[in-house]
Amino acid sequence: MQTKRFILIWLAFTAVASAQNFFPKKDAAFGQVVVGGGYETVINLTNRGTHSYVGTLVLFRTVNNESVPWNPTVNGTAVQDGEYGVEIQPQATATFRLTGSQLEAGAAILLSDDLLLDNLVEANLTYLILEGGQVSDSVGISPSKEFYRASVPFEEFRETALALVNGDLTDERNATVELTLFSANGDPSGPTRIIRMGSFSHSARFLHELFPGETVRGGTVEITSDFPIFGTALTFSGGQFSSLPLEPAPVTYSVRLEADEHYATGELAFWADGSFIRGYLVISGVDGEAFDEPEFSLVNGELEDGFLRLAFTILQDPFFAEEVTMSMGHDQFSFESNVISGDWIELFQDDSNLKGTYELTR
Repeated sequence: MQTKRFILIWLAFTAVASAQNFFPKKDAAFGQVVVGGGYETVINLTNRGTHSYVGTLVLFRTVNNESVPWNPTVNGTAVQDGEYGVEIQPQATATFRLTGSQLEAGAAILLSDDLLLDNLVEANLTYLILEGGQVSDSVGISPSKEFYRASVPFEEFRETALALVNGDLTDERNATVELTLFSANGDPSGPTRIIRMGSFSHSARFLHELFPGETVRGGTVEITSDFPIFGTALTFSGGQFSSLPLEPAPVTYSVRLEADEHYATGELAFWADGSFIRGYLVISGVDGEAFDEPEFSLVNGELEDGFLRLAFTILQDPFFAEEVTMSMGHDQFSFESNVISGDWIELFQDDSNLKGTYELTR
């Protein structure tokens, strides 16, 4: 299977990329692909590189709780063993129209044959709704993002659908996914739903199927997973449907940084967008004295197999009021942990450094 070839590339990068399943701009994923029954799916891909983009479109669906290769028709050719070869010339755009003789839904992952930066892919997907062989409506969506935590706000509970995918390439990681429903005023509504998803597992259901008997009017569903998953959220209203953003959700912590006999306090908020960490740090005071204006910084980092690494610039650090680059890490990080601690280091522009410890409390 072509994906096994890709795993060999993956194993060469286990120090930095063993858990995440795809790389944005090299790969692309779509949590819900629909064919047949009056639906077609169109995937558009553009190669922004200077050399040809070569990859494989991997298609799969879940039948009777088992993941199976999916073989719809792509550009008039039947897919074999759930894989369709892709080659796009530099700066060119390729269109792939997926059709079927009966209504079916599954997921798609585009995997690059290499990790070279001389070819990069941009992607989008469009659902086409047909009546009498003619397109009567269409909905476009962006590629799905991997996440550990996400939320979907909604207005109509019974009209909102959620497709979730465990796109694990190693064929050995099972994801435990928890879904919690909240009413419009933020109160939990009903018990948390737990879904266990094996590798290449695809689950698509309406919220009222996931939470039978609930009758909320407006609210949000929160999704957490112990391994990165991706998906697509849709809403159906009056015979029409449209996409809903399914974005990674942030977690906020209070922060205490200690160095020698001094300490600084503030807040840290960040989220995982696939392998990448994005967020903000606000330092509000030092040694119990509040700053007139808190120091605000952008946070960047990586999260792989529980290894959290943050490295970002602070224009004025709390201890010396100088521009520094701060780094901190944790080797067993989980978004579910209430307290996280470890070491940090600041690098100054004169190459000197300052070390200390941190504690993050949700």
